[in-house]
Amino acid sequence: MNQFKKRKLILAALLGIATVAVADSSKRGTTYFSPRSQSFDSARDYAGLSHEINLYDMCQLYGTFYIVPEYTRSFRDERIARCLFGQSINCDCDCPTISISGSQAANRGAKDWLADYFGLPTNYKSVITFEPRVDQFLVDFGLYLGLDEWVEGLYFWVHAPVVHTRWRLNPCEQVDTSITRNGYDEGYFSPNAVEEQNLVGKALDFFQSKAAPTLGDDVAFTPLCYSRWAGPDCDRRLTDTRVADLRAILGWNFFQDCDYHFGLNVQAAAPTGTTPKGEYLFEPIVGNGHHWEFGGGLSSHVTLWCSEDEDRSALFYFIANISHLFGAKQCRTFDLKDRGANSRYMLAERMTQEVVKNLKGGGVVATSQFNNAYSPVANLTHLQVKASSAVQVDLTAMFNYTSCGFGWDLGYNFWYRSCEKLTIDCDCSNQLDGKTWTLKGDAHVFGFDQGGAVAPANFVPLSATQSKATLTSGTNFVDGQVNPQTNPNIDNPQLATGDSNNTNNDNALFATRAFTNQTNTSIQPAGFLTLQDVDCDSSRTRGLSHKLFTNLSYTWVECEDWAPYFGIGAKVEFSQNKSCRTNVCPDDSVCDSKICDDSCPPCNLSEWGIWIKGGLTFN
Repeated sequence: MNQFKKRKLILAALLGIATVAVADSSKRGTTYFSPRSQSFDSARDYAGLSHEINLYDMCQLYGTFYIVPEYTRSFRDERIARCLFGQSINCDCDCPTISISGSQAANRGAKDWLADYFGLPTNYKSVITFEPRVDQFLVDFGLYLGLDEWVEGLYFWVHAPVVHTRWRLNPCEQVDTSITRNGYDEGYFSPNAVEEQNLVGKALDFFQSKAAPTLGDDVAFTPLCYSRWAGPDCDRRLTDTRVADLRAILGWNFFQDCDYHFGLNVQAAAPTGTTPKGEYLFEPIVGNGHHWEFGGGLSSHVTLWCSEDEDRSALFYFIANISHLFGAKQCRTFDLKDRGANSRYMLAERMTQEVVKNLKGGGVVATSQFNNAYSPVANLTHLQVKASSAVQVDLTAMFNYTSCGFGWDLGYNFWYRSCEKLTIDCDCSNQLDGKTWTLKGDAHVFGFDQGGAVAPANFVPLSATQSKATLTSGTNFVDGQVNPQTNPNIDNPQLATGDSNNTNNDNALFATRAFTNQTNTSIQPAGFLTLQDVDCDSSRTRGLSHKLFTNLSYTWVECEDWAPYFGIGAKVEFSQNKSCRTNVCPDDSVCDSKICDDSCPPCNLSEWGIWIKGGLTFN
């Protein structure tokens, strides 16, 4: 077989390997944004090195050392926002927003988050806009050694990028200031009415600054501690500086000539980057999430054309790397099953089985009773997990043209990471034990009797729960509902009786101290949270991106034993985050929103970047 036919066969085989089916994707919100590791990037690794590595017939030790400073910035911020918040986003434009409104606000939208959960007034209204962005500066240090002195075609490659990353969610809130804000009615959060000045000032104070309302009467409202948004203002940045991963490759080019090579390798990565903590929703990540990696790959090239004096040539490179991400312990925050994206921001109430003040419903003694504490669900679903990914793939197809020391690379890179496997790895019996925490919704949690002591001491904690509440609504304060303060739509509603003097009297309990409407309590309360209610899918993602890149370099070929080289390159990477079907309204018209639902959505950064690459070859 002549050299020309051999080159054609090799090129056809490489192009066949490079053909990869790209899976469609859809969307839901995710509680954890997991980007591509900055160290797993064969495009940056091979750019500018076409004639410095995988050399033929060397018969001695040779190699190259290089340094690559690179700057990258994300774009398509609306897609990042959709990855994080899913269907809560109001529009498909370049201004992703979330609306927040109270249970008694006029003209509530179907996707409005319920402001009551965040310690805000019941008639509160605002719109929050997001412009998420990630800026990164890294310096990649690499060393390639050709070990032909020992075995022809054997090589060793190690590199470690030092990364400084800045993540900004950039939430900005526009509050409707035309509304005279309400406080809380007596019985809604605490026995006594809560004045407006004791509530949270705006939604971002709750999500960013750990603000919580002051309820009094020894009733506690724990602030949001996990899955927070970076604060305290719209320009706050989260930063981190780490070595991404220490990555090493040992390979052998067993099929090679001066015009081509084909070889296989084994590779591993040691985790040196950040470990996810779950404290922030959009937390900075350097590296692969602190996984150990092991895998293999192939490296190959074929010379497409070469001038007679060998000063000019055209090459085609194909590189494929595949690895497994072993289990790593991380901390993540989860949503609840069957409650949709962002349900971790709902409000839970603490219950006790030590029932006091003779609480009954319909003549039946309550088994549990409100125990004077509230907590965002995120504080309860912040768990330690063991995370792994079965496979991660990196493919690069690259053309190189070289003329008298000048080299130009143009290529395409494909990256894929399979869906994460998450296993809860902790004992959470003290929190999610199936008897302590349940959903409050918009239920009133205190009732009042006329037979008790002089006000304000005549209250009885209720057992009212709302297991069917969602992030956008409770079940009492709905359109057209009569006397919603009496808990008409709580779980298992029964007319409540009790005795605020803690005796055995069965006094009717009323929604307020006006004593006009008897209230309901749950007999029995429902929806107690357990580990089985934690939605592991809410934090699972996969990765998928396509990248175009180019690099222009020059090598001082007149230097024989030690030849320096220098180049500049650029890339643009498109992450396949969203692919949705149009939402059809009940009247068969087409809505301006889109429906997406995926238990493991692809979420990654779309970004552009520039780099310079300088090094020294030796032989």
